[in-house]
Amino acid sequence: MSASSSLVSGSSTPIELPPLTIFTAQGVSSFSASAGFEGITVALIGSSNPLGCILSAIFYGAMKYGGSKLTMIKAPAEVIDIIMGCVIIVIAISHIFKILFKKMGKKEAK
Repeated sequence: MSASSSLVSGSSTPIELPPLTIFTAQGVSSFSASAGFEGITVALIGSSNPLGCILSAIFYGAMKYGGSKLTMIKAPAEVIDIIMGCVIIVIAISHIFKILFKKMGKKEAK
């Protein structure tokens, strides 16, 4: 079944995309399907600022690397995903508050 026919038919089975394979001078490397979601997360944390994205990518990478080392102390690696989710929620809420305060300031000025 092709991807378009499963979308049209309303199939609830998710479509698993193969990893993107890139051939470089150093060898073959591949990206997983989650790389796009991680990129969106890094851009959100960095507020789409180039310097902020670099710093947030370092932060995100350090969290992911540290999460993989949690198995040595018998802690679940998913703890890092929970922490990153909380960071994203806090950042998203701060953006929402900025928008609300701007709207309230415009109403009071009128």
